[in-house]
Amino acid sequence: MIGSLGLHLLFLILSRTVMAGWSWAHEPVHAVAEVSGALIALTLVPLLLSLERRGDGTSHNRAIANALIGMGILDGMHACVPPGNTFVWLHSLATYVGGVLFLLVWARPGSRLSRLSPVGIAVGVLSIGGLSIAFENHVPQMLHHGRFTLAAEGLNFVGGLGLFAAAAGLVRSWRRHDNSDDLLFVVHCCLFGAAALMFEQSSLWDVAWWGWHVLRLLAYGVALWYVVAALRIEEELAGRALALEQANMELQHFAYVASHDLQEPLRTMASGFVERHGGRIWIEDNSGDTGGTRVCFTLPAMEEAA
Repeated sequence: MIGSLGLHLLFLILSRTVMAGWSWAHEPVHAVAEVSGALIALTLVPLLLSLERRGDGTSHNRAIANALIGMGILDGMHACVPPGNTFVWLHSLATYVGGVLFLLVWARPGSRLSRLSPVGIAVGVLSIGGLSIAFENHVPQMLHHGRFTLAAEGLNFVGGLGLFAAAAGLVRSWRRHDNSDDLLFVVHCCLFGAAALMFEQSSLWDVAWWGWHVLRLLAYGVALWYVVAALRIEEELAGRALALEQANMELQHFAYVASHDLQEPLRTMASGFVERHGGRIWIEDNSGDTGGTRVCFTLPAMEEAA
């Protein structure tokens, strides 16, 4: 969190001092950054849902997955439209939707809010994004003389507050469950929150504008690190399971061979015992007052017994 605020201040100071008036309108770089982030977000969704089914991962896998669905889809659409009103609208909407959905980490476990359908979220977000592109003339005004409007700033501000509130909720969950994965997404939410709050202090293509894009890319980088770490753990667990299965098979084979090898020595010992006693065993009971009892057992030949 301190690091994200530090970067926020750095880019803000640069935009107000030595790089005031600097602007770099480069759509391909922007598109690559946004599409990369969207792909990372959407790649993380099935992993989080898989961890949810196994009872692993964060304390709020579904809520985080739903938020990443909303942000990832809208950010991807934002990257595909030319700069303009719809361009800013889709970005602002992505931040707002992400902040609201991330807030669901505060929802009571088992409640309806904590069990929202990822498919439903995806369908809803795709519908809103698609309608925004198809009917762009009806999208709320986001730009006025090159500056962001109050509506654009409001969406980003509310989304940013939601992301910081979600970070606080994840810290609470970490204290309760001691789950280090929760802390990873605390960093993720703080980076996105700082980028959202920095939005109103920027103009299209200026230093501050690129600055909060850097923060968002770092946030998606944190998510990518989580994906890579989780896949490594999955691979390690699969390797251990395979090694355990092989060891179990080897142990079963050893037990079979050992039991088979011991049969012949035991048969030889039993045969010698019978031969030494003439094929009979006598058992006497002298505990009674009448002189005791004597019982004789005739043992079969070992060849016949086998």
